[in-house]
Amino acid sequence: MRRISWIAAVLIGITLLVACGSDDNKNTAAPPTSNAAPPRYKVTATEVDGAYKFDLPPNVKGGVVSFELASAASNQEPHDFQLVRLPTGHTLDDVLKQVSSDSAPLEAWLKSGAGVGTVAPGSSATATFELAPNAQYAFFCTETSEQIGPHSTHGMSGAFTTGAKSGATLPTGSATVTASEYKFDAVGLKAGNNTIAFENGGTMLHHLLMVPILPGKTLDEVRAVFASQGPPTGPPPVDFEKSIGSAVAGPGESIVYKANLEAGRYAAVCFLPDPGTAGPPHVVKGMLTEIDVK
Repeated sequence: MRRISWIAAVLIGITLLVACGSDDNKNTAAPPTSNAAPPRYKVTATEVDGAYKFDLPPNVKGGVVSFELASAASNQEPHDFQLVRLPTGHTLDDVLKQVSSDSAPLEAWLKSGAGVGTVAPGSSATATFELAPNAQYAFFCTETSEQIGPHSTHGMSGAFTTGAKSGATLPTGSATVTASEYKFDAVGLKAGNNTIAFENGGTMLHHLLMVPILPGKTLDEVRAVFASQGPPTGPPPVDFEKSIGSAVAGPGESIVYKANLEAGRYAAVCFLPDPGTAGPPHVVKGMLTEIDVK
């Protein structure tokens, strides 16, 4: 949700192109476990003559839903689709002030999130999650362009109000990654196709970014890179091009999506700051967990 440091910009703005750019790595929602399938809403991201926008259906149910983010083949940049619930008294403009600034403290009223991770031009991804019924949500792209700045302030943002509950049940993941302050606990991840249930078991907003650790590199070397506020002085100890991530989720919330993982060691990180602060990001406060995928 926020551009915390150079490393966040690299990971989110560039490297997920490879992770999400092929059909093999495309995120798709797991089949629902109840008779009622989650309603599916398609969001199309387009760039036309410098104008960035999302096209999505006008009516969205509450409860368990699936969102597909499709990026037009003519696009030049990656995009994601982040949702946050707007409490009474707050507007989309309040959210945009947050996501367009590195120095603004993360407001404590931002407590509920969902969405679809980054996709490359010509690709699509789907995530399944639960939205509150009859509630207002802001949506926006967290990506940033060197030419225009945050996509969210150049057309890729808006708001909608959900309807009644869909009646669907959240799918069950084949693997679970649980975030808390300040760590990740992973169960069931394996080499190949995974249906990941990213669960926020903490008291703050969190997201999941998994970055492969290169052979022979240590977690201390990885920690030093993620803690840096400047560009690296040499080759990084992680493979940015194979990063896989989720959208931001609030306390008690889950996002279910598919990911194709290669065998190896991964660094799981979160770049969000504590509520009421502009940093340091959680990865600097210890939210860096090594996960071994076999």
